[in-house]
Amino acid sequence: MLPATKKILVSDLQLTKLFDASDDDLSLTQQSLKQATNLIQSGKHSPDGLLAIAFLIDDKSNAPSLALRCSALLTFVGLRLQFNEHYLQHFVAGAYAAMSFANAERNRVAAYHQFCQKRQLDIIQSLLKVAKVASSATPERYLQENKLTREQIWLIIMFCALNSKASAFAEKIQPAVSRLSCAFHADLGTLINYPGKLLPGTAVNVPAGGGYYLYRLSLNTSAVWLTDTNQVVETPCQKLVKTDAPTLTLHRWQTLTARYLEEFKPTTRQLFPLQYPISRLPTELRSIITGLQDSNADISALARRIENIPVFAAYLKETASTDNRLQLTVKDVKQAMLTYGMTRVADMLILRALSQRLHQRFFPLMPVFVRLSEVTAAVASELTVLTKSKQTPQTMALIATFSTAPLFTVAGFKTLKRWPKVERQLYNLNSLWKSEPQSFSEMSTALARQWQQSPLYQGIINHCGRELRDIPGALKVDTAIISLATMLARLWLFGETPDSASSKFQQQSYAMLGLNHKLIGDTQGQLSPLLWLPYTQRP
Repeated sequence: MLPATKKILVSDLQLTKLFDASDDDLSLTQQSLKQATNLIQSGKHSPDGLLAIAFLIDDKSNAPSLALRCSALLTFVGLRLQFNEHYLQHFVAGAYAAMSFANAERNRVAAYHQFCQKRQLDIIQSLLKVAKVASSATPERYLQENKLTREQIWLIIMFCALNSKASAFAEKIQPAVSRLSCAFHADLGTLINYPGKLLPGTAVNVPAGGGYYLYRLSLNTSAVWLTDTNQVVETPCQKLVKTDAPTLTLHRWQTLTARYLEEFKPTTRQLFPLQYPISRLPTELRSIITGLQDSNADISALARRIENIPVFAAYLKETASTDNRLQLTVKDVKQAMLTYGMTRVADMLILRALSQRLHQRFFPLMPVFVRLSEVTAAVASELTVLTKSKQTPQTMALIATFSTAPLFTVAGFKTLKRWPKVERQLYNLNSLWKSEPQSFSEMSTALARQWQQSPLYQGIINHCGRELRDIPGALKVDTAIISLATMLARLWLFGETPDSASSKFQQQSYAMLGLNHKLIGDTQGQLSPLLWLPYTQRP
């Protein structure tokens, strides 16, 4: 048996008894979080183990509970769709706890609901409300997007999959797909390729003979156990043909998988999307930036190198096409580079790479933070043109993006469902979150240092959010622009009311930068296409 799976099953047995007997809600929640962590770590190394727990029937006394089956499938989906790990841990733990209380007495559920409310465990609270849907023969009937949270919808989709008698995963979730809007179709479509048509333990015929599909080796190949020869062979997924023989039990699947896992371990491919580190400048980009900073660099050679990275090439050409006065389509990277110049291109590429890494893992407030980050950068860029800043608009957009980066890295934000409205010091992001050992500006500065930004950029970032009198003269203009951009973005997006400190900062920064209400109003009008929020977050 796979050690990680065995640990999860043993823990499930213990937790099932604990939920039946204990009223220590804090301990139950902590144990659910621990089980969620076990599932996530197991899924990273053996994704098909999660599918096996969810779908394979066991003839042993340690058969997984419905809470575990649902949580295992949800973990697989979360890893496949690149949910932020801290958010996923709370999501899976919430599903496990909610399902464990599905058949509990009403007053017991009410007591746990109050505990979650007091602790601000919003995700668990919302999942408790739909746990009983699992007992419905047609859970898809409860899928009403306008009445459910995103987490509730995903949990009901899991119920649909577990309730279905179909063999293919795509068929299992089909009843849910037909009731959901296109907002969910892209994510559900990702699951068509993997898990795909067959689930672990399914009896199949392959060119080499009959056997059982054990697990994926890559998105296109599978490990198949041949019953006649007692060997495992690597087989293209499209060559697998399902037969009517019974599926393996969970215990049998684990035994076979544990036996043959080492045989293919060196060649097992990445089944989930890679997560790129946020804490450092990408190696390939570092080399390109070095070239852009070299006054004797071969522009054609640099352009070819950028062309080899499609996301950068497309970004430069698209941006250059919209920025030139005649709105002419820019068709090659070299032309885009000549449009901006080397310094601006370097800042633009770093901004693109940084944003890509900050936005790679989903959590509930990520779309909101993306809006705030992009609007802050856009405002900073526009204010740079209107003031006496010596920086380029591209540079100030980059600095502004570093200043808002902690929104995507602070763990405490990952489980919040709504914007943490704090109507004080709107120019200072430190006012949003007080429990971190470092301030936002300290975290932003550390990230800029890791991305090898200049001491000047780091100095501006480090002084963001401070009173103007506390900022050194050489940094005052640029820092004021970033802080004012932060404040204006919050005002325009969330309709927050400035406190006395915010109003004072606004007046002082206008005076110092030579701005007035008409110029700011014109800027707001120019940026109006960016000033929107997801409908669930509108003030």
